[in-house]
Amino acid sequence: MDSTWALVSGLIGGLGLFLLGMGMMTDGLKLAGGYALQHILATGTSTRKRAFASGFAITALVQSSGAVAVAVIGFINAGLLDLSRSLWVIFGSNVGTTMTAWIVAVIGFKVKVEILALPAVGLGTLLYIFSGHIRRKSLGGALAGLGLLFLGLQLMQQSFSGVEQHIDLSWIRPDSIWHLLAMVLFGILLTALMQSSSASLAIVLTAVSTGMLPLMVGAAAVIGANIGSTVTALLAVLKASANARRLAGAHVVFNLIAAAIAFVLLTFFLTLVEMVREALKLDAAPAVSLALFHTVFNLVGVLAMIPLSDRLTRFLQGRFHSQEEQASRPKYLDRVTAEVPDMAIKALQLEQQRMMRKLGELLHDASQATLGSKTPEARFVVSQLISAINDFIADCSRRALAANVAQTLQQALRINTRSATMIESLRELREHEITISTLPDDLATAVIKLRELVERLANSGQELAKQDAKALTALLHDFEKQYDTGQALLIEAGSNGRIDMRKMENCSQYLSLLRRATRQYTKGLIGLLRQQTPEQAPETPPKTSREKPLGPIPEAQPEPVVEKSAEPKPPG
Repeated sequence: MDSTWALVSGLIGGLGLFLLGMGMMTDGLKLAGGYALQHILATGTSTRKRAFASGFAITALVQSSGAVAVAVIGFINAGLLDLSRSLWVIFGSNVGTTMTAWIVAVIGFKVKVEILALPAVGLGTLLYIFSGHIRRKSLGGALAGLGLLFLGLQLMQQSFSGVEQHIDLSWIRPDSIWHLLAMVLFGILLTALMQSSSASLAIVLTAVSTGMLPLMVGAAAVIGANIGSTVTALLAVLKASANARRLAGAHVVFNLIAAAIAFVLLTFFLTLVEMVREALKLDAAPAVSLALFHTVFNLVGVLAMIPLSDRLTRFLQGRFHSQEEQASRPKYLDRVTAEVPDMAIKALQLEQQRMMRKLGELLHDASQATLGSKTPEARFVVSQLISAINDFIADCSRRALAANVAQTLQQALRINTRSATMIESLRELREHEITISTLPDDLATAVIKLRELVERLANSGQELAKQDAKALTALLHDFEKQYDTGQALLIEAGSNGRIDMRKMENCSQYLSLLRRATRQYTKGLIGLLRQQTPEQAPETPPKTSREKPLGPIPEAQPEPVVEKSAEPKPPG
């Protein structure tokens, strides 16, 4: 009874020290090298090869595929990395996790506790406690974690050396496919229960190194541990973003393909591993062969993904759509519609009406000074929708078109350009938000009236069919007059000292950005009305001396901080 308890406590204690050491080492390395991780991902993912190498190198250094996945998701969400290249970062990260097996096999079982592990714990702890610099403190934690990891491995090895006296595993036959499948399942369950493939690998490697399990049986358990690591990834992204779920899906597909190939060709792989081990003159220890096997079959999985990655990318892009992505997908546009010009024009008009309703909601929020936390997501939705409409227009333009259809497409593209300018103006507007109560009374009244006109124009896009181009033009004329009034009052308040210059500049920027967003939105509405009722083409909106011709790109030039214009010209 005492010997059994000593065995169980040794295994549990050794595993606990290993997990604690691995966690401390990973956390310390992530904090110490966090900037380097981001820098490598930002600059080293321009091609598939570089993305793979970056994923491998970072994971091998920080011993955390989770940290790499989190960074990759952040880069995708920020638009700095597309899904195709991010998959190769994840593939490289999967291969990078095999370095844990090498640490255990090559170093872990040969470390003398009194020479390396204990001094590492002591020095690392001292550095962690007494260092005031965050990076040195983190490196101290990583060093202490490495020492604890080795201590845990030694304790597990000592416990496993006596297991065969209490548990008879000779019935597990390497030549039985059912026994091997059982070991694969054991590896999956072990990893899923402990939520750590590194811990399950350490247990399997320890069992093989002590002779408790044959090499082929241990290899089957390693395959299972590789599959089991996907359980952790799936649990972590159940309520995560769409991009996180796509990356988890890629992780699952990669591990299943690599595991299937390794299991079907298990005998061949082990023979290949022995040939490679002898060629590289590596130690003949079973744990080294098992670590090499783990690396080889993951590399073969990468080779298998080369012809499949594009299809996998397309498949994943069609899955796990977030609410924002669903809203940003075109409702009326598709490739079939683009084949028929008349259908394409009608679908394009419906989609742009939908887009203008969303823009009107954003402008309405701006008029009410309610640019809240959901505004960036709403801007993202409209920006994605603008890009999708532009792609549809480009697809239609590749075909032979009648002159009137080509002209309608040009007008639609002009509306999209104005919409993109409006989105950028609203983004900048949030940086110059003003508080009405802090303004002089006459200026505050002018700004309130201006916002009321903005609200009326913003609401015009909700029921476009009921709008009249002349009425919109007149309302825009009133808005321009009120804008000039507000700017004149602002300059007068600044010159008389009723408002300080910094506040005056900020308020002027606010008014200019609000004017630009409102004007571009209203001109987009009038453009849509022109498309729908060409026989009743609306008059051109009023121009002022401030207005510049719109270029072919969506980004408009910023307007002067303080501006004074001539009276708007009457329509016509």
